Amino acid sequence: MARQSSAKARTAVRIRFRPLSSAKTYKALPLYRFCNFWRKTQLIPKNNASFMKYSQLFGVLACIAQVLVCFMPWSFVAEQNILITGMNSAVRDYGKPGLVNIILSSVMSLFFIIPTIWAKRINVVIAAINIAWSVRNFLLMSVCYGGECPQKRAGIYLLMAVSIFILIMTFMPPIKVEQKQK
Repeated sequence: MARQSSAKARTAVRIRFRPLSSAKTYKALPLYRFCNFWRKTQLIPKNNASFMKYSQLFGVLACIAQVLVCFMPWSFVAEQNILITGMNSAVRDYGKPGLVNIILSSVMSLFFIIPTIWAKRINVVIAAINIAWSVRNFLLMSVCYGGECPQKRAGIYLLMAVSIFILIMTFMPPIKVEQKQK
């Protein structure tokens, strides 16, 4: 709420703002009413503790899903009739790109289970490396070689989605930090 004040009509006008101190002023905002409605219906929790409580379980399940996605078809080269998966050993050019994702997923699932702060911090770094490796696999499996362009399958998209979901779950550990008393 702004008010104008001046000594004379011809002098400069100063605008003063009153602080929004009462809760009644906030309730007048339509966004507050909208959010308050959804909180009353329990679709939006009052705090993130209810979701964060299960974030480590979701992280472990996502690591298991990433291991399964590594065995799904990632791309298909129609000219050579080759179906490429994350654990493909039939083609020497591609190797086993999903093996690194499987190793990182197993280490991340171990760190999801360990309830210490250092494990959660290391888990964020490992999840970032996992996303970088997944982006590398996405680029490697979808690029054209010598005029042969592979068709991307659902597995490569799922790999990216699960990797991003794992990184999000590493940001939400339910660790209670004790404050030091002075």
